[in-house]
Amino acid sequence: MYEIAVNCTFNATHAVTVGGVGEELHDHDWYVVATVAGESLDEEGLLIDFLELQRLLNAAVAPLRNANLAEALSGENPSAERVARFIGARLDASLPSAAVSSICVTEAPGCIATWRP
Repeated sequence: MYEIAVNCTFNATHAVTVGGVGEELHDHDWYVVATVAGESLDEEGLLIDFLELQRLLNAAVAPLRNANLAEALSGENPSAERVARFIGARLDASLPSAAVSSICVTEAPGCIATWRP
């Protein structure tokens, strides 16, 4: 099994509801690490080109950039876990020859959510 990873950042606002209490709308600089995996390499010895994977990750994140995450997630409670799932599902659907292994989203320093399909 081979794995490679790329990362990106984006800014977005959200207000998570916890225990029935909604926080005030605030923003974060979100940090994303996307790891993809596959069993075989292409004829050039690549699972997928890093630049292509970066382009696909940026496209998966694009609807979240400078957005209100509740709106971008169609009204779902915009937790870091759901943000990771959203990015992962979009990225996985666009991959030509590998599959998402994990998406790690850092909302704030020390606050990391990971989604694995």
